[in-house]
Amino acid sequence: MSQAVSMSELLRKALTEAERGDGFACAALGQLVIAVFDRASDAQNAEAMARISTQTARDNPTLVILTVVGPACTVPESSVRSRLISQVKAVQKQLVAAVTVIEGSGFRTAAVRGVVTGMTLLLKASSYPAKTFATVPEAANFLAGIVSIDAEYITRAVKQLREAGSNQDA
Repeated sequence: MSQAVSMSELLRKALTEAERGDGFACAALGQLVIAVFDRASDAQNAEAMARISTQTARDNPTLVILTVVGPACTVPESSVRSRLISQVKAVQKQLVAAVTVIEGSGFRTAAVRGVVTGMTLLLKASSYPAKTFATVPEAANFLAGIVSIDAEYITRAVKQLREAGSNQDA
C-alpha cells in the first residue's frame, strides 16, 4: 500500500512539474522521462524535453526515456529532430532504455516510424535497448522489467499526462 501511495505522490509531482505545449506533454516519473507528442514537435517542445531529461539525469544515476507519438503526429522539422537527438546524446551515458510508441496506422504513421528509426540509428544505441512499440501497454510491459514501476502504472501515467496536457490547452 505504501508503494501505491508513493507512486500516486510521484505521479502528482510529475503532473505538477510537467512541461506542456500544444499537443505535447513531458514529465519525469522518477527515473522515467515520458514525452507525449500528439502533433509534430517544435523547438519549444524539444527544449522542454531537454529540460526534463537533463534534470532527471541530474537527479538519478540511470535514466529511461519513453516517447509516445500520437496517431495525428507528423514528422518534425530537421532542426527539431537534431535538437532531440543532441539531447539524448547528452544523457546517453545514463540511459538504460529508450522506448518509442508510435500509435496509429497508414502512411503518416509509416513516415513517422521511418524518421524515428533513422534518429535511433544516429544515436548508435548499442549500450541500451532502443525499442519501438505500437501501444503504450506493450511498451509499459517492457519497461516494467527495467524500472521499478508497474506496467499498469506507466500506462496510467501516460494517460493522465496526456489528459492533463489536453485540459491545459483548452
